[in-house]
Amino acid sequence: MKNWISISLAVACLTPITLQAQKIELSDAWADPQFVKQFAGSFLPLTDQEPTINEDEGLLFQELGELLANDQVALAIEKLTAAVQKTDEEEPASAALNYTLGNIHIQQGNSELALQQYQVAIKKFPTFRRAFKNLGLALIQNGRYEEAIANIVKAIELGDSAGDTFGLLAYSYLNVGNSAAALEGYRQASLLNPANKEWQIGKAEALMRTERYQEAIAEFKSLIEENPERSAFYTSIANAYIALEDSVTAAVYLEILKRQGEATASALGLLGDIYINEGLPALAVAAYISALESNSYSNNRSIRTLQAFLQRQNYDEADAFLSRFLSLRSDRLDEEENLELLNIQAQLALGRGQDDDAAEILEKVLESDPVNGNALMLLGGYNHDKGDIEEAIFYYERAVQISSTQRNAQLQLARIYVQQKEYRDAIRQLEAALSIQYSSNVQDFLDAVKTVYNRSI
Repeated sequence: MKNWISISLAVACLTPITLQAQKIELSDAWADPQFVKQFAGSFLPLTDQEPTINEDEGLLFQELGELLANDQVALAIEKLTAAVQKTDEEEPASAALNYTLGNIHIQQGNSELALQQYQVAIKKFPTFRRAFKNLGLALIQNGRYEEAIANIVKAIELGDSAGDTFGLLAYSYLNVGNSAAALEGYRQASLLNPANKEWQIGKAEALMRTERYQEAIAEFKSLIEENPERSAFYTSIANAYIALEDSVTAAVYLEILKRQGEATASALGLLGDIYINEGLPALAVAAYISALESNSYSNNRSIRTLQAFLQRQNYDEADAFLSRFLSLRSDRLDEEENLELLNIQAQLALGRGQDDDAAEILEKVLESDPVNGNALMLLGGYNHDKGDIEEAIFYYERAVQISSTQRNAQLQLARIYVQQKEYRDAIRQLEAALSIQYSSNVQDFLDAVKTVYNRSI
C-alpha cells in the first residue's frame, strides 16, 4: 500500500526569497529536527497547488535531511538527480522532487540548473504555484525579467499572495522599465511584509522613476532614519530634491556623505555641480578635488569641470583643480586629452590677461593638431585684440573649414568685415551662418548690415 504525503510545508522550507544568488548553509536548517519533520511532511489531503510524494519518496526526503544536515550537498544533489530521472511510466517521480532539486540548485547559485528542474516540475504538475514562483526567481537571477513576470503572475493567479511574491514581481517590472506596475507591486509587497526593507527601497526607487519625488523623499527619509549607514539613500534623496529644483537641500545630504567619507565620485561631482551653479566656486572646487582624488572621476569629467570653471571666469578655482589634476593624472592622459588640457591652459592664461603665454600654448596645440578648431578660434581672438586683423582673419578662415567651429568663425569674420566696412563680405558670412543654424539675433544683425550696405551704394 502506498501512502500519499503532502509537501506543502516541506517545500516552503527551501523557498529562497532573496534577489541575489547566494550559497545558503543548508546544514544548519537540516540539523533542526522540527525542520526535518516539516520537510518530510505529514499525512494531509491533496491540494490543487501542491504535488504529493509517495512513501518511498518520503524516505528519500528523510535521507536528504541527514545528508544536508551534515553539509553533504553534492551527495544530496546526486541522489535527487537519480530519483528525478526515474523512467517508470506508471509512476514517474513526483514534481516535488524536481522542485526540491531546483531549490537546492538555486541555493547553491546554479540558477540555470534550477530553471530546468522547475520547468519539469510545472510540466508534471501544471498548477504547482511554488514552482512558478521559484522559476520566476531563477529567471530573475538570469536577467530574464519578462519571462520572470509571466511566471510570477501565474503563481499569483494560482493563489500566491505572499509579500515577497509581489516584491519579486515589482523588481522584475522595474527592470523592464514598467515603473508604474513596479510601484503597485512594491506597495502590495510592503503592505503584506512591512518588515522587508528591500521592498521599501524598491518602492522609493519606483516613486523616483514615476517622478513622484515628494513621496520618494518621504520614503528615503524613513530609510535613512532606520539605516543611516546606507550611502545610496543620501544620493537618491539628493537627486529627488534636485528634480524638485531644491539644490540647496540636495547639497545638505551630499555634504553629510562627504563628511562621513562615504561619498562616491559621482556624488562628489554632483555636489560640485550644485555649488558651481549656485555661484559658490570655492566649495565647488573642494568637492571636485575630493571626487578627483577618489580615482573614479574620469578624465573626461575632469576636463568638463575645468571648462565649467572657465565659462564662469572662476580662474583661481580652475587653476587649483588643474594643478591637482595634472599631479594625479599627467601620466595617464591620451593625446586628445593632452590637447584638450593645452586648450584649457591657454583659455586660463587668456582669462588672466596672459595673452602672449596663451598664444604660445595654442601654437603648440596647432603643431600637434592643425585642425583644432578651438585653438584656431582662440588665436583668431588673440590677434584681433592685438589689432592684427589680417592674422585674425587668417585663423578664422581656417576655423571656418572645421564643422565644429564653422558657424562661430563665420560670425567673427562678419564682425571684422563690418568694422572694416566690407559689408558684402559680412553679409556673405552671416547668410552662411544662418544656413547652418537660424538665430533671430543673427538675422537682426544681417538685416542691419544689409540696411547699411544699401545706403552705402
